[in-house]
Amino acid sequence: MRKIILISLLILMATPMVSQLKEVGKVRLPLELMYNKKNLLLNGAGIRSKWFFDIYTIGLYLDKKSSDAQSIIDADESMGVRFEVTSKLLSREKFASAFEEGFQKSTNGNIAQYRSRIEKFFNFMHDEIRVGNVYDVIYHKGEGTTIYFEGEKRGTIKGLDFKKALIGVWLSDLPANKRLKKELLGLK
Repeated sequence: MRKIILISLLILMATPMVSQLKEVGKVRLPLELMYNKKNLLLNGAGIRSKWFFDIYTIGLYLDKKSSDAQSIIDADESMGVRFEVTSKLLSREKFASAFEEGFQKSTNGNIAQYRSRIEKFFNFMHDEIRVGNVYDVIYHKGEGTTIYFEGEKRGTIKGLDFKKALIGVWLSDLPANKRLKKELLGLK
């Protein structure tokens, strides 16, 4: 009888840990992230694919769930994305090129005012990108956008406008991928 009770308790204790993650492809994303004592909830998640290759898995984290892309972009609230590299085809150079294109689309070509901050963003990602690398890019209300690599803080970029342009890479009218945009908004 004691063994049955002990086993039951162990199962009950393990269940919440499993339910705290969402499996997206081969990646398990946490349902919540905690940064600066602010709890962020997984709004939606998906896989960024290009030419039939899965490049990275990404989750959008907000203080409260929303499916309104423009209000998420415009909000001066803590939020962020976590992405995990899933392809060895993604190099630092390819990543920088893709983000440059994303910033161009997100800002309707008005990228000049962001140039120095975009360069700073990429300088915080100075390591060679490898499969399994995890990046958290978190906007802290009133502080700026902080880049974390494998949980280690790399640096912060000031400006709500930069956060808007960055989140717009995935949620603007010209997103990196339309299907992925819907998934991040929790619509798929």
